Order: sequence, then structure tokens, then C-alpha cells
Amino acid sequence: EIGAALLYVLGGYALSDWLGFAARRRMLFFKMDQTTALLLQRVVKWGSLAVALSVIIRTLGYTTPGLDTVLASSGVAIAFASQTLLKNFIAGLFILLFRPFKAGDLIKVGQIQGMVTNVGVLETTVMAFDGIKVTYANGQIKENYLENLSAHGMRRVEVGVTVSVLADAEAT
Repeated sequence: EIGAALLYVLGGYALSDWLGFAARRRMLFFKMDQTTALLLQRVVKWGSLAVALSVIIRTLGYTTPGLDTVLASSGVAIAFASQTLLKNFIAGLFILLFRPFKAGDLIKVGQIQGMVTNVGVLETTVMAFDGIKVTYANGQIKENYLENLSAHGMRRVEVGVTVSVLADAEAT
């Protein structure tokens, strides 16, 4: 029974390690920064390891109501804490799927106008016309009024010109 438990522990550790690596690889595929990817890898690895240990303890015949309660409470706490992250992730998927703008487009979000330099899963970076780099959470973009100033090749520009009533229209 001890040999089987050791085998379960090693298998659970290997599985949690693989799940963490797969989560990190997926984050890097979506062009997330390295720090966020490493953080997610650790969260997935240790979370899946805790679940695996709970299953192993139960398989060995022990009851774990306290551990199950702690794991469930932790899951609820993490879900509430990552609510904004999930909102930005889903908004990023919609932006990447429906493409209301792409890198290189001129957009206006709120009071800021500029060129999109990067569209990621969680955030979008805009270089404002005054040279300031603005990073928007994708949820923020979906909640605000968005204008894509370069969606069409041609735009109408209205220019007001003041002409004196005494000016000769033929000469101008």
C-alpha cells in the first residue's frame, strides 16, 4: 500500500508539473509576458497538486472533509479575485475574434487618440499622439465608446475658413 501511495504521489506531482507547464506554454502562445506566465504556471501546478493529494489521501481510505473544505474555499476566493482578469481575458478574445481594430490602426477610446501598437489577450497598448504609451485593459475598451479612425481608407475632414465680406471671391 505504501508503494502504491508513493506511485500516486509521483504521478500526481508529474501531472501537476505538466499541467503547470502546459498553462505557461499557452500563456506565452497568447503573447502574455513571462512574469504572468510563470505566476499562472505556479498557481496551476500547486492547485492541481493539492487536488491530487486530496484524491490520493481519499484513495488510501482516509476521509478529508477539512482539506476538501479548504480547497473549495480557496477555489471560491481565487474565482472572486480573478473576476477582473477573466473579464479582461474574455474581452480580449472578443477583440481578437471580431477585430474591431488591429495593430497599426488609429483609434480613440475615451479621451485618448493614438495608434494601436499591441493587441493582447488581456490588454491593448496605444501610442497616443502626444507620445504617451497608454495600456488599456481589454475590458475597459469593451466598456467604453471605441472609434476606429482608420477603419476606412478615406475620411472626410471639415475645415472652417473665414472670409472677409470685402474680399474679392474671384481673386481668392
